[in-house]
Amino acid sequence: MTTQAALSLIILLLVAVFMILDIIPTSVVAIIGALACGFLGLVDLGSIFATMGTETMILLVGLSIVGSAMFKTGLATRIGRFMMKLFGKSETGVYIAAMVIGTTLSAVASNTAVVITMIPLVCTMCKEVKVSPSRILYPMVAACSFGSALTLIGTPSNIAGNTILAKFDLPTMGFFDVAWVGVPLTVIGYLYMMTLGKKTLPPNTESSVDISETKDPGPWDKKTILTAVICAVTLAVMVIQPDFLPLSAIALCGAVILIVTRCVSEREAYQSIDLSTMFLFTGLMTITTAVNNSGGGTLLAGLIMKMIGNNTNPYVITTILGTICVILTSFISNTAATMILGTVAVYVAQASGLNPFTLVMVVVITANACFATPVGGIASTLIMKPGNYKFRDFVRMGWPLSLINLIIAILVIPLVWSF
Repeated sequence: MTTQAALSLIILLLVAVFMILDIIPTSVVAIIGALACGFLGLVDLGSIFATMGTETMILLVGLSIVGSAMFKTGLATRIGRFMMKLFGKSETGVYIAAMVIGTTLSAVASNTAVVITMIPLVCTMCKEVKVSPSRILYPMVAACSFGSALTLIGTPSNIAGNTILAKFDLPTMGFFDVAWVGVPLTVIGYLYMMTLGKKTLPPNTESSVDISETKDPGPWDKKTILTAVICAVTLAVMVIQPDFLPLSAIALCGAVILIVTRCVSEREAYQSIDLSTMFLFTGLMTITTAVNNSGGGTLLAGLIMKMIGNNTNPYVITTILGTICVILTSFISNTAATMILGTVAVYVAQASGLNPFTLVMVVVITANACFATPVGGIASTLIMKPGNYKFRDFVRMGWPLSLINLIIAILVIPLVWSF
């Protein structure tokens, strides 16, 4: 198991290195890494593309079609222009609008759903003010991450942390518990992104995204009104999220209704699905599965315990745990990072006489600090192509935010939940 665990971590490291070097397309790098996991016996070769049929991928497909309908019918243009009336028809106005909407929606809905829906809106607003989407999309995703730290349902990794607490019969989180950290994180994050953060963004150049097809709205027609109603109902049901109806089914229903009512054609629906993003996600999820199943997470946990040693200083322990979580969540999904290190946090707390809830909260908050790479969160992966971002762009833009997230977690969490 140790050999396989080490191999899985080596593959993860090599994939990250090649993505940073940008010699091969990132989606191809991810698939090569997945194939390597299969040939080395870390995962079953026949299951490498199993992720294609998961609920997350179906959610991506459904919401891509919903977003495309908003774009094709001119609805995105209308919403974009309305937002610019509120925030001003300038780069700063679009910047603020995208962040505020992203934070608000992400507090009650999936980051992935919010980002997919907002991409056409942001691209439309960017066209209106003649600014590259690369100047707006990353701040929007960062703001979505802030929003996910405001409620328990803001991101699956929050729920994963709650699951771990319940598994060990520990007190679980309330709906707004994470907001104790999420509110100061959002405030400081906004201040940074509105000042120093702007200087890390790419220059205002043309994006690789073709947004020239945006319809000029003109008078409201039946198709636009129908699209608005279907999209609004789809998003509303996703926010409510009935127990009997998974998010993927809601998104797919919305997409099918849009096609049946001819708000978007079948061909346009298929064209809206970005295969490069799907392959990138599939490859990375396969590698994450290999890390988990081979014992790579356990191996990493053992290394953490060795680093902590006999040190019982709570701030030293939380700093080490939080730092490793920030690094790990930059290369695997934040949910996976939470599941791996959340369990470790409980064992570390029990061994050192600390409050397990406090250490799990450190993991939950720092697991959402996946700002510095495009592979830690699906939302970041989704904006790579429309924003024409490179791996190194994320490193430059994101490491200060990751550091801010870590510092706030270490300082604020113990004030709310004592060690």
